[in-house]
Amino acid sequence: MVPHRTHEERQASLEARREQDNNLLQHKIGYQPQLRRTFSTFETFGLAFAIMGLMPSISSTLVYGLPAGPAGLVWGWVIALTFITIIAISVGELASAMPTSGGLYFWTHFYAHPSIRNPLSFFVGYANTLGNLAGLISTEYGAAVMVSSVISIGNDGAWSATTPQLYGITVAILVSHALICSVGNRWLAKMQTLYVIGNVLMVIVTCIGLPLSLPSHRRNSAKWVFTHVENLSSWPAGFTFILSFLVPVWTVNGFDSAVHISEEATDAAKAVPRALLSVCISCLVLGWCCIIAICFSMNPDVAAIYGTPLGQPMAQIYLDAFGKKSTLAIWSCMLVLQWTMGSSLVISASRQVWAFSRDGALPLSRYIKRVGRNQVPVFAVWTSAFLAGLMGLLVLINAAASSALFSLLVAGCYTAYCVPVFSRLAWGNAKFAPGPFHTGVWSKPIAVTAILFEVFMFLVFLFPVGGPDPSADEMNYASAIYGFVILITIVYWYLPVIGAKKWFTGPKTHHNPTQVAVEEITAVTPSEQSLYHQPDSAKGFRYEGEV
Repeated sequence: MVPHRTHEERQASLEARREQDNNLLQHKIGYQPQLRRTFSTFETFGLAFAIMGLMPSISSTLVYGLPAGPAGLVWGWVIALTFITIIAISVGELASAMPTSGGLYFWTHFYAHPSIRNPLSFFVGYANTLGNLAGLISTEYGAAVMVSSVISIGNDGAWSATTPQLYGITVAILVSHALICSVGNRWLAKMQTLYVIGNVLMVIVTCIGLPLSLPSHRRNSAKWVFTHVENLSSWPAGFTFILSFLVPVWTVNGFDSAVHISEEATDAAKAVPRALLSVCISCLVLGWCCIIAICFSMNPDVAAIYGTPLGQPMAQIYLDAFGKKSTLAIWSCMLVLQWTMGSSLVISASRQVWAFSRDGALPLSRYIKRVGRNQVPVFAVWTSAFLAGLMGLLVLINAAASSALFSLLVAGCYTAYCVPVFSRLAWGNAKFAPGPFHTGVWSKPIAVTAILFEVFMFLVFLFPVGGPDPSADEMNYASAIYGFVILITIVYWYLPVIGAKKWFTGPKTHHNPTQVAVEEITAVTPSEQSLYHQPDSAKGFRYEGEV
């Protein structure tokens, strides 16, 4: 007779089974488990959602969408988020099949043609690392600007921070995040729930409180919000509208954070793609509501909002609607949310740095890949903070160099999103074994659409925002910086004797993919059936190099 088990015992047994299945999957991919799986499905979503930081991100990037007017903001958000969701689906399919912390460069190596898999994987790993670090430091810098805005509002605009002061604040915030992210994962996972709640509350304040705070005669008409177009740049009106995509593309970026904690997420083959998709859909809906509320409430003199002396158009919109005291309170809460974004980004960036070091691709990898007693990659956390701080020195040059940090985020991440999906379509589709998240016959069209949009937005983000004939202070230096990083990567690859070409052979798994035929098939155990959906169970699951 089977003894009756309590709910707690059944739950513990279920969690143990999930842990066993996750570790079995990780072993099949080729890595030994090193990190503790403490992120639940909701906490995995929470990490990615906290990194989006809807209102703080919209506040930081609104200046890029305002030149197109309210119609550009409203419709640019919907159009761009539709394509971003398609990107998330294409990445989610790969994450469901092979969830691992270094997923983007790992998948590139797995699917790419054998003749180019090593350099392509190496390049994607560095592009993804660059994108994550750029996202981190640009968020920290945005928080520093918010600190300055709070002080400026409190002093009626009589004080504004100097560039060195902004950099000093940025570094202080970065250090605070490195300290927080060096503690145990269980606390970091639980904090994501609080971050989600805080972001949703700020969305509610903006969507409901902002329009209701104004008398009806001060609210803009629906016709003005949805149809009025401006052109405050010297680009043609059509391209200015496309530049309004910068707001949603920058805001809803870095969702690969869910991929980077694959080895810390429970039921990762399901949790990671669910997080990717749910984050994009929730941002599409909630963000659109925020944009509409902002456009109904803003000063119809868009040029005045764009050139506000506060340095933050969103701060000016709140100030016009709520007054000084309420704006200080709201902007202080916004600052806290911006701070939470940074702490979540340190988690994401450090896991990419840790995974890339585990595979020996970064200088000093033997030290960076070490994991602390609390099963947290502490060395990778501080390495990420240090490298981000170095990138932040760009803000000391001029405003254009500061803006380049925002563009580098998209350029690096979109490169890393695009290449593995392209590699799967071009060379590795026969090797692709779908996980539980798969779109069936729509998989290839979705992947092609994602690639086209990524390439398009990659190019757009390298253009100067103000117009086609920029001065030195208006130039978008992202193209120069990104090109420099590519050049350094190529030189590092081909250096005589010590070049990466001599020693980087891809992810350092316990499989040897060069010695095993692609057609090798492995049997599926009953416990793995719960993790995967396999259209043809007779084929089992293909993992290259698996014996």
